[in-house]
Amino acid sequence: KNLVAAIVAMGKSLNLEIVAEGIEQKKQSQYLESLGCKYAQGYYFSPPVTGEDLLNVLNKKMRTTIKQ
Repeated sequence: KNLVAAIVAMGKSLNLEIVAEGIEQKKQSQYLESLGCKYAQGYYFSPPVTGEDLLNVLNKKMRTTIKQ
C-alpha cells in the first residue's frame, strides 16, 4: 500500500493524470479513490472487450440515456 500511495502522490505532484491498472476488487478501487486516483481499469469494472464490443456498449448506453 505504501508504494501505491507514493506512486500516486508522485504523479499528482507532477500534475499527471494517474490510471491504476489491474483493479480486481472493490476494496482496491476504494483505496485508490481515497488516494485521489480518478481513473482505473481492470476486471472489477469489465473483462477485456474488443473495440467493436465497446462501441456497442457505449451506443446502447447513449440510447438509454437519451430516452431518459
